[in-house]
Amino acid sequence: MTAISVVTSGEKSQLRIIKKLKERLLRDWVDIIVLGRLKNGGCSGYDLILFIQERFGFLVSSGTVYSLLYSLERNGLVVGKWVERHRAYILTEKGAAQLLAVCASKAQLVVLLGEVFQSNSLAESALGS
Repeated sequence: MTAISVVTSGEKSQLRIIKKLKERLLRDWVDIIVLGRLKNGGCSGYDLILFIQERFGFLVSSGTVYSLLYSLERNGLVVGKWVERHRAYILTEKGAAQLLAVCASKAQLVVLLGEVFQSNSLAESALGS
């Protein structure tokens, strides 16, 4: 768990907080992002790194992506096959089912986030109101 450690004092600080929260969210959800990308067809780890960077503006390390792909493969969510000189990963039926389950829980996740940020009590208590 990463804590937010930026002292707020203006717009630049707020932008840094938003950037840190975005990176934290992407890091925690990179497996779902990868499964979602593979739903559109197979690709290599390198292609996934480029996709995440282009789509979300977040550079994920190759170690993170390949470690995740091996874990997803061990769990039967993706399958890797050698194509010429690179390994292409394809979503399995089990992976598609897991992705569908996550997508189906979108409304519950939105409610959860709403509860986290519910009312202005978080901001008010932080500001001492």
